[in-house]
Order: sequence, then structure tokens, then C-alpha cells
Amino acid sequence: MYENIFKNYDKNWENREVYSIAPTAEVGIDVPDVQNMDVYMYKSRNNQPFLVGISTGRMCVINSFVYLQIVGDFGAYGYGYIKMLEVDQNRGKVVSKASAEMANILLKGIISNNKYILQNNIVCAGMIAKLDKANIKIPVELRSQLHVLQSNLMDRNNRLLNSKYLTSIQTAAPTGLDAAQKDLSAFMADPKIGILPVAVPVYVIVIAATLVGALLAWIIYLIFKPDYDKSKLELNYSDSLKAGIAKYLPKELQEQLAKENEAFVDVANAKVAGANGMGMLKTAGYAAAGLIGFMLLTNINSNLKK
Repeated sequence: MYENIFKNYDKNWENREVYSIAPTAEVGIDVPDVQNMDVYMYKSRNNQPFLVGISTGRMCVINSFVYLQIVGDFGAYGYGYIKMLEVDQNRGKVVSKASAEMANILLKGIISNNKYILQNNIVCAGMIAKLDKANIKIPVELRSQLHVLQSNLMDRNNRLLNSKYLTSIQTAAPTGLDAAQKDLSAFMADPKIGILPVAVPVYVIVIAATLVGALLAWIIYLIFKPDYDKSKLELNYSDSLKAGIAKYLPKELQEQLAKENEAFVDVANAKVAGANGMGMLKTAGYAAAGLIGFMLLTNINSNLKK
């Protein structure tokens, strides 16, 4: 696309990762225009150079500046550009184009990991709330880990919800866990780790999504690959965090949590049983593994996002 503008081609840059040379970079949308250049400032979260997108291998020269065409999650069609002056030309590997099947597997992996991590986060927040009420102190590091896990989860979920490359997005929310969700909301509002409060989390999570088209599969794959890698890593962290917090629970709190879990299971199963015979939920101990019944709420978008 836009080959009439990006007339120069360098095979060494085709499908190559493009990293910024600094923590901030100007990324243009669609094509560079001398009169009206649609440029946005991107900044990394960790104050380090970052992956901007993937190069198509095409370039153009305007006003003595060389612009490299890139693809990523920006613009109407995912095409943009960046000045070569802002590119780390010694970094970035060449990647192969992904198939629609590979992109689908990746998306399903992110969605599955996100759902499980949310389960763990709600369980962890419930345990922390009871420990706080009992005046049992836990290391601040455990609180920090939960805050990071939930913040990252919200970011990944929002990228899925807002992506223009996905359609027929279906969402779900935990059922039967109103009190536990309030515990997580209260925790995020005041995690007691010396940070400013954040917006109360919305517990609507993506559980299914469809690719816009096979031709864009490789773009989708490249956009969401970092989210998949992080969700896979944080899945293990969330299991470890849950086990670490559970060690501080005295026997009486463990018994209390077990009873609450039974109540949550009953409510969730009742809702599942009334939803077109979907069957019963698989259960697990609250303190050990936790349980959330995800019920399909709505198809929030049956058309391509603009």
C-alpha cells in the first residue's frame, strides 16, 4: 500500500523490526504530506527505546528527510512512517509473515491467559482484604506485584477491545463474585504501595474475537505478539503470587474463604445452568486456585472498528 509514495525499496528492511533510537519517537500515519503531516509522539513506558513497528522495506525522501514505511496498530489501515534519523539501524530482526491460523492461536492465547490472570488477581485481592482486616501484615512486594499484574492486564484487554483489526468481539464478566471484585477495585484504588490511585477496573474481559481478514493476519500477529509473551510470563507470576499470599492465611481465614468459594460456585453454576444448558463450571479451592464463572454478556462489536 502507498507504493506510489514510498517508491524506494530496500529488501534488507522488509519485515524487519523497527526500534526507536530514543525513548520518544514521532510516528506518522498513512503517508507523509508536506502540507499536513499527521504525526504523533510515541513514548515508551520504561523510558527506553522501543519497538515502533515492522518495516515494509519501502522508503521515500521528502525535504531531504528519509522516511521508512512501517506497519503497526495505528492509522486507519495500520500503515505509518518514521524518519530514519529516529530509527536504531543496528537493531531489529527480520520476521516472517504469520498465517491467519498463527494469528488466531496467538489471540486465543492472550485471551485465555488474561482470563486466568484476572481470576488469580481477584482471589489475591480477596485474600489481601481479609489479611488487612485481621491486621496481618504481608510484604509490600506482594502488593506491588498484584498492582502491576492487574494494570498490565487492563492494558492488554483494552488493546484487544480497541483494535481496529478485530471484529465480532465478545466479552464476559465474572459472576457470583461481587464482593471479591469490590476487593480488587478497592485494592487498585489504594494498594498501599505509595502510588497515586487509579481508575476503578471494569471487569469486562474479551473472551473471543475474529480477525478482520487473512491478509492482515501477519500485522495482527506482530502487533499482539508482545502482549502474548507478557501474558504468558505473567500467568506464572500470578500463580506464584497467589501461593505467596496464601501462606499468610491462618487456618480460620482459609476456612472462611473456602465457604465463600462454595457460595460463589453455587451462584455461578446457577447462572450457567440457565444459559442455554452450558453445563456446570469446573471448580477449584478459593485459596489454592480460585474460581470465576465467566458468563457471556454481549457481542460488543459485530463490525470492523473504525
